[in-house]
Amino acid sequence: MYPIVLNIHSILAYVVFLLLMVSIIRWIVKINQNATYSDSDKKWSKIVVMVVHTQFLIGLVLYLFLSPITQEAFSNVGEAMRNSALRFMLLEHITANLLAVVAITMGSVKAKKVAGDKIKFKKLAFLFSIGFILLLSRVPWANWWNLN
Repeated sequence: MYPIVLNIHSILAYVVFLLLMVSIIRWIVKINQNATYSDSDKKWSKIVVMVVHTQFLIGLVLYLFLSPITQEAFSNVGEAMRNSALRFMLLEHITANLLAVVAITMGSVKAKKVAGDKIKFKKLAFLFSIGFILLLSRVPWANWWNLN
């Protein structure tokens, strides 16, 4: 079960990165075009947030129940904090990803609540960018590309 869920989590990460890149470019273009915030923009934002939340929930299942890495780290947290690879998975990866999900969600929520289309796009572009940077900063690249 673990390898299947881990592969889904890894594949969905590509989808999340692609959606965020397209979104950020989309919002920046719309800022520069003085575009109107439309229903399609709202739908796009919702889709991105739903995919990001789904990715986070799959990661949470891995983190709490399936991953032998986090299970090992949970068995001796003190030792895990001294081991950079275990600390990364136990603390850094989950924390940065949670903050990224919060930033992306806030972008979508704030865009609905502010007046002015340009401001909506700026909120989306800024907060989606923060989330994207946080996600990129804590991807376990070595594990992802089997570089260990």
